[in-house]
Amino acid sequence: MKDQKWYNELYLQYKNKTDEELLKIANSGEEYQQIAKDVAKDVAKDILSSDRTEYYNSIKAKIENDEKIQQKMELTKSHPLYEDIHQIAGDIRFLKNLIIVGLVLGVVLILIGVFAMI
Repeated sequence: MKDQKWYNELYLQYKNKTDEELLKIANSGEEYQQIAKDVAKDVAKDILSSDRTEYYNSIKAKIENDEKIQQKMELTKSHPLYEDIHQIAGDIRFLKNLIIVGLVLGVVLILIGVFAMI
């Protein structure tokens, strides 16, 4: 019962490991207790002999996703207006700040004018 529990836990941990990592575990030395070493070796060997399609598909999907992200970044950076967009955004922020300062100063001057007439 205890061995089956260890087996299931190790199976879940090991199923996403590479073939090289699994071979290293299957051929491991004295760094584990004997029963743990036997269970770990059994799990590694079972995973190596099982269908690894799900593992390889997950790796393939991750690589494809990374390639899509990289391609999108390259297309964005190679766009002729890439640097201009950043310059335009900075100019718009400057104009926004200038308008806000102008409105605040206008309100302050109006209040000074109203209080000066009183």
